Amino acid sequence: MHVILVTLIVISLALFAVTPIAQIHFSNQEMTRAGWREMVERERTRADTHLEVVSAQAQNLAMTAVLRNVGTTKLADWSQWDVIVQYYGLTGNLVICWLPSEAGNGRWWAVEGLYYDAEQGQGEVFDLGTLNPGEEVKMRITLSQPVAAGSLVSLTVVTPEGVRASTTLMAD
Repeated sequence: MHVILVTLIVISLALFAVTPIAQIHFSNQEMTRAGWREMVERERTRADTHLEVVSAQAQNLAMTAVLRNVGTTKLADWSQWDVIVQYYGLTGNLVICWLPSEAGNGRWWAVEGLYYDAEQGQGEVFDLGTLNPGEEVKMRITLSQPVAAGSLVSLTVVTPEGVRASTTLMAD
């Protein structure tokens, strides 16, 4: 009788101890699975996102750039885009700057317009405010120091998904 009582106590303790451990294990498995799904979705979005620089110009404190969405992902959320410019100033100093998407500190960038064809001035047709596949975005960039005429300017634009488009051009 004593053996049966001790056995029941041991089995009860084992069940009560194993249940929380199993719940923690299954919870961790679910969190891992959710993280994996999120990573796969982020990578799929990144793989489907492609930008190319159509044109870019730099003169004094102003730059313009036109980028085309050649991927299959719609893009927007402009405030989350990174714009990085590297150039030589009038005194020959190397200037490397990240530009915010709103005015401040004398340097910034903004979306000047979304176009079906920026060169022809054909505005976007549907889903206004979003850079759809095949459309172009014209960016106006204001620098804090003038660009030296004839110097090389490097422009890099990075989307929130981590997709990058860059070009090097000669300043006017």
